[in-house]
Amino acid sequence: HMTSMQWMSPTMLLLVLALPLVGSEASPHGGHLLTRIVAPRFTLELYSNCTAILVDLTATSPPPQAAQGRNGRPSTGATGAVVPIAHLYNEVGDGRAVNLEPCARAELPVQSRTVLGDGAQSTSTLVRVAAPHAYGTIDLNISVVENALVFTVVSVTNWTVSTKIIAFGEFWMGHLDNRATSPIVMGKLQGPRSLSGLPGGGAPAWLPSSGYATLSRRGYYRYLLNATVGDAVGFLFGPTATIDADWIALGKSRQMSQPRSHRFASWYWTSEDISAATAPHYVERAKSLGAELLFMMGVIEPTNWDVDATKFPDGVNVTTTFIREQGLQVGLHTLPYAPTSCQGACAVAAFVQEGPAPTYRSGNSRVPTSDLGFWWGHENGGAIAQNGNPIPTWYGFECPQRVPGYNCTRWGSNMTLVNTTWASVGDFRQGGSIEFDGVSSYGVVEQSSKFGSLIADGLANARGLTLGLVAHPSPSADPAATMTLSQLSGTFALTLIPASVTRPAPAALAASWRPRWSVWTSDGSIVTADASTACVHAGVGSVIKGTYNATSRRAMLFVNNVKVAVSPPSTPVDGVTDHGSATLATAADHPPIFVGAESAAAATGFHGALEEISLKNISTEAGVAYVYTDNVRPDPAQRVYLFDLNRESGRRYFATSMSKVLNAHGANFDTTQWDGFEVSLVMAGTDFPRSSNTARSGLYRGEPSPDWYHMGWPLLWGQGVLTAMEDVMALTNNNTAVECSFMAPGLGPWRPDMVPYVDESDENGLVGLGLEWHPKMMFRTEISGVPVNPYHTPLSWVKNDTELVYWLGGLITGGIAPQLSEFGGPVTMWDSVVRQWLTAYRTFGHMIEGGITTLVYDTDCCHV
Repeated sequence: HMTSMQWMSPTMLLLVLALPLVGSEASPHGGHLLTRIVAPRFTLELYSNCTAILVDLTATSPPPQAAQGRNGRPSTGATGAVVPIAHLYNEVGDGRAVNLEPCARAELPVQSRTVLGDGAQSTSTLVRVAAPHAYGTIDLNISVVENALVFTVVSVTNWTVSTKIIAFGEFWMGHLDNRATSPIVMGKLQGPRSLSGLPGGGAPAWLPSSGYATLSRRGYYRYLLNATVGDAVGFLFGPTATIDADWIALGKSRQMSQPRSHRFASWYWTSEDISAATAPHYVERAKSLGAELLFMMGVIEPTNWDVDATKFPDGVNVTTTFIREQGLQVGLHTLPYAPTSCQGACAVAAFVQEGPAPTYRSGNSRVPTSDLGFWWGHENGGAIAQNGNPIPTWYGFECPQRVPGYNCTRWGSNMTLVNTTWASVGDFRQGGSIEFDGVSSYGVVEQSSKFGSLIADGLANARGLTLGLVAHPSPSADPAATMTLSQLSGTFALTLIPASVTRPAPAALAASWRPRWSVWTSDGSIVTADASTACVHAGVGSVIKGTYNATSRRAMLFVNNVKVAVSPPSTPVDGVTDHGSATLATAADHPPIFVGAESAAAATGFHGALEEISLKNISTEAGVAYVYTDNVRPDPAQRVYLFDLNRESGRRYFATSMSKVLNAHGANFDTTQWDGFEVSLVMAGTDFPRSSNTARSGLYRGEPSPDWYHMGWPLLWGQGVLTAMEDVMALTNNNTAVECSFMAPGLGPWRPDMVPYVDESDENGLVGLGLEWHPKMMFRTEISGVPVNPYHTPLSWVKNDTELVYWLGGLITGGIAPQLSEFGGPVTMWDSVVRQWLTAYRTFGHMIEGGITTLVYDTDCCHV
C-alpha cells in the first residue's frame, strides 16, 4: 500500500501491483468491472462502459433501507449512483450539439491487465478512456494518495480534439444531495459539503462530504482545462469531521505551497502619507496598540508601479528594516490598476482590448456616471435584452450590475426585441447574441419617463458620445445592402455601407462592408466618420466603436481597436466654420433608440447578430484598451484598464510588474494585500471555444457574486487570474503572506493565504457590524478553508468603548486577527482598550483552516 505516490509508470505498476485477481463481474448498468481502486474511506469501481460507482467504507452514506443497521443508521458498503468516469470535450470545429459528452468506454492497457486482470482490486492503476465520436483516447493513472484518489494525465497523444478539457465524475451522486443537505462549495476542497446547524436542521451528522482538490495550474474543481501530461486532480470522500484534515494531508504529500504563518498577524494600517519621514509615527502608534504588523498604504506610485522615490528617497528597504528593528512585521498594500505609463504596444500586449460593454456602471455619489446604458445581449431566450445600467438610488451609489442579493429597484430601459431570434455566435462573456433578419427585426430602447431623463439629459449637455457594439454580419447577408446597426433619430447613426471590392475566398468572407458613423450637433452640423476601406466582413465578429468629441467637433470610428476613420472639420449649415465646441442635437420628443434597424420599418435592417451594445455620454477616443471604470482613480484621466491574464503577454507583464513591487529594494515584505483584484474577475469576458451549434460551452459560470465560494467562479477568465498569481509568486519571496480581495478557490499549486470579508461600513455602528460579520467570517472560513479577515476598522469610527469591546472581543473570541487603521486621522483615546484586546489575541491565539464547525446558525439574528 503506497500512500504518497503521485503517479506511477507502467514499469512501476508491474513491480508493485501484483494483487489477487477478483474476476470479471457484470454490472447492472452494462459493461463489466475493470478494477476496484481502494482508498481508506471509499472504493471506486470502474467499468468498461466508462462508468464508475463509489462505495462508502465509513458507514456514513444513507444506504437502501434493507442495508441499514441498528436505529436506522447506515451500514458499511453503501453504493452510490452510476456516473461517467469523465466527460470529455468534443472537437469544436465539428459543430456538435453539445461540447462535453461522457466518455464512451474504458479499458486497462496491456501492462495493467497483465498484472491485475479485469476486476482486480488495487491502490493504483492505469486506465485508458475513449472519447466519444472516435476522437481517440487518453491515459489516466488513478492512485491512492493519503485518503484521496489522484487522477493524473499520463498521455493525450491519441486524443485528437483541439480543446482538451476533462470533467471528472461527480462520484458522490447517490450519497449526497447537492440541492438540499450538501451544497457545492468552492473552497480549498471543491464539492458538496454537508453542513450541520443550518436552517431546517442542516445535514444529518452522519452525512459525509466530498469534492476535488486542485493539484496543477490547469485544474479547477473537477476540471482539467487544456489538459496536458502530468496534470492532476485529487478526489476525496469521507466524514465531514475529517474531510479538512484529508485535503490538508493531500496538499502536504504533494508538496503544495503551504500557507505562510504571517497570515494571522494583527495589523495597523497607515494612511496614504506613509514615508521614511512619517514611519516613526506609525511605528509608535502600532506598538502602543499592541499590533503585530504595520501595513503600509501609498507606497507605490501609479506611473510605473515603482516605490515612490519622493517618499522613500533611500529605498523602501531602509524603512522596512527600521520597522522590523522595532519588533514589528511589515505589510504592503497594492492595487491592480495598471501602470499609467503602459501605452501603445504595451497596452495592446498587456490589457484586455475593447469589445465587451461595461460590466459595472461608472460613477458614484460624487462623480456622475458616463454610462447611459449597456445591453450585453446574451440572454439566449425571450424578447428582452436587459439593460445593465441602473438609475442610482442605492445608498447614493449606482447599484452593481446583475449581482445577486442587491436590491436595484429602479433600472433603466431594457431593449425590447421585435421579430428577433437568438444566435449561437458571440465572442464575449457566456456567448450567444441577438439575431436580426435584415427585413423585419429590430430592437428598441424607449426613452420612458423613468429612463428618458437619463438618455436625453445625458446627451443634451454631453461633451461627447460613444456607441460601441460587436457585429456579426450573416454569411448570407446581401453584400449590396446598406445595413443600419443603431440609430437615434436626429442624434446619431451607425451603418454599414457595401464595399466596392470583394474579398477573396473563403466564401464566408466574401461579403464586406465599410462602417459609417454620423453625429448630429446642436449647431445643425452632421459630423461623419466614413471608413474608406472594407473592414467588417460576413461571418466574422467585429468590434465597432463610434465616438464624438464636442470640444474638437470630431467623430472617430474604430474597428477591432484600430482607428479606421476621422471626420473632416465640420461646417455648420450657416457656412461659418469656427463655432467652437458643439454639443449633440437631441429631439424634444425623446424618440427611441433603434438597434439592428433605423426604425420600426426596418427598411435598412441589419442581417446578422449583435452583442455587447453600450452608450456613453463621453468620447472614449483616447482609450488604449477596455476600461473597467472611468473614475475609480482620483484623476478620471487615469482610467482603470484590466490586465489580460488569459494571454501569456498580459500575464508576463503583470507578473513582472507585481514582483518588481514586492521585491523592491530587497524589502521582503511579510504580508501583502492585492486590493481591488476582483475587478479582473467580475468581467468574466470570454468563454471557452465551443461548437457553432451551441451558444455556450457549458463551462461558463458567469460573474462571481460577493460570496465567491460557490459555483459562480468564471472558469476560463478565473483560470487566467490564478495562473497569473502563480507566475507572480514564482518571481517573489515565497515567505510573503498574500491576502487577495477575492476568494481564490482550490488547493494549489499556489493560492493566497487569506482573504478579506468585504469593505467595512460603520452605517450601523460596530455592534451592528459585529452581529453580521463575526459569524459570517467564521462560516466562510469553515466552508472555504481560507482564513477570512475583517479588512480594516478606522478608530475614528468608534463611538464608545462598549461597541469597541464588542467588535474586538467578537473577533478575538473567534480567533480572527483584528485590523485597525489610521483612516480619518489618529485617534488615541481608545488605545488602552485596543491594547488589552490585542494582547488577548496574542495570548489565546488564532483560528486554523479546518478548525471551525457550525453548531447553530440562526437566520433571525445572524449568529453562529
